[in-house]
Amino acid sequence: MRKLMLIAIAIASLAIAGAAIAKTVAVTITKNGYVPNAVTVAAGDTVQFTNSDTVAHQVVFKPTTGVTCVPNPLVLQPTQSG
Repeated sequence: MRKLMLIAIAIASLAIAGAAIAKTVAVTITKNGYVPNAVTVAAGDTVQFTNSDTVAHQVVFKPTTGVTCVPNPLVLQPTQSG
């Protein structure tokens, strides 16, 4: 029983550590393009797009092995985030 409890604690600790490493990267869409215009993300990170323009924009993700981008395409109306 004690072994099972230690294993459960170890798994929970790894899950918490993995979640702590993931980050959210903010990208703003303007009429002049993306700000910042380039970002680096790691597996597990989230990219938050915000449309600061006055027209709708569509973000299309290129297929990459091991990376899931949903929804694809992402359509953002003015002032919308996703």
